Amino acid sequence: MSKTNVIPQWLLESDVSDFQVSRAKVNKNRKSFIEKTLAQLSDTIQNEFLSEIYAKKDGLLQKLDPRVKFVSFVLWIGFATLTGNITVLVVMYLSTLLLLFLSKLPILKFLKRIWVFMPVFTALMVLPAVFNFIVPGEPLWVIYQFKQPTHLFGLQLPELLAVTRQGVKAGVMLILRVSISVSLGLILTVTTPWARLMKSLHLIKIPGIFITMLDMAYRYIAVFVNRSLEMFEARKTRTIGQLTYSSNKQFVSNAIGALFLKSMHFSENVYMAMMSRGYTGQVETLYPFKLSKLDFGWICSIILFMTLLYIVS
Repeated sequence: MSKTNVIPQWLLESDVSDFQVSRAKVNKNRKSFIEKTLAQLSDTIQNEFLSEIYAKKDGLLQKLDPRVKFVSFVLWIGFATLTGNITVLVVMYLSTLLLLFLSKLPILKFLKRIWVFMPVFTALMVLPAVFNFIVPGEPLWVIYQFKQPTHLFGLQLPELLAVTRQGVKAGVMLILRVSISVSLGLILTVTTPWARLMKSLHLIKIPGIFITMLDMAYRYIAVFVNRSLEMFEARKTRTIGQLTYSSNKQFVSNAIGALFLKSMHFSENVYMAMMSRGYTGQVETLYPFKLSKLDFGWICSIILFMTLLYIVS
């Protein structure tokens, strides 16, 4: 008895009204803001930090002992925080650019990375302080003169609303201090192999639990960023048509919860694996620390530099 292949009638019908697909133009290659941010973050961590490409260059800071470098940078940031002289802060920031050059780091790339994000957040904090109802002082730019007493959120505004010289000075000093701190922190991390930096923190008596948490967060942040990207890609491959804003928002909230649970299970497995391999909380490296003539020269230079800045300030 022969079997005849017959196409079902429902496959021959052209009416697919029960299975309508959104006609909106959807570009499958288009990525959301979150996906672009995660992709850029993953690329930066893997290609520039974890690969330690800048730490392997033959520059000045790469040759220094990590302990000397860490302590000198902490003193540098502390001095920038305490000084109230704008000229001194400008000189200190320009010296960070000199360190980038001497360490053979891409200056324009680092400036772009620092100044793209830093002014946005710092300006929001500094902006109210430039007005005379926050920081009274000499008017630099008169915005408006009220004819009668005015209140804003329970705060009585002065008769003259203006930008003060003292407020602008305070804002500029805050931006310079933040830029110096961020620049030195970035320079320290990219010019020092992570294992040696953690070892140096241990040798200068930083608490071991803090070093362990910092080391684990640094090493596994790339793993969880990649997990997040995989979750977005998996959802995109199973999606047809255009999703609503509420469904996208719900997915993001669910993804955050799922990633948190994965991180908890992952941390327990990693910790048990480390303990089974003899981990004692101590950071070990293959390179013994030993001060060289270059380190002593750097120490003397930093002392002389800080002394001159103190005299000028």
